[in-house]
Amino acid sequence: MTYNPAYWFWPLNERTTPRMGSWNVGRRTGGVSPDDDVYVLQQGASGRGLLARGVATSPVFEEPHWDGIAGHRTHSIEVQWLEIATSPVIETAELRYAVPGVHWAPRQSGALVPAAATLRLKEVWLDAWTSHLPTSNG
Repeated sequence: MTYNPAYWFWPLNERTTPRMGSWNVGRRTGGVSPDDDVYVLQQGASGRGLLARGVATSPVFEEPHWDGIAGHRTHSIEVQWLEIATSPVIETAELRYAVPGVHWAPRQSGALVPAAATLRLKEVWLDAWTSHLPTSNG
């Protein structure tokens, strides 16, 4: 799933406390099931890379588009967000090297990660997230 702060404001704050929310999956009408891992890939001038990880809690459904224009519809999923950062945790250049075989520059939200890369992506994310968290000196 993608996010570009130039087009939409997502009130980001660093968190590890799970929270629920919905997310647009572009033109995708299926292919996402409850318990699938989902990631947000930030795009745009303010940095490119993985920003968040969660778990899908619904299949794809149709709802009013986030642009608020009457009659516009979009496809979304419900997500339990597990980890959210305020800036990319893993930059796109690193992802291309660490998890090859994935299209890391999608034009819209809803791109699927090939099954062969899902385990590696989760490992890379969890390692980077752990390193990203501030350490306590207490």
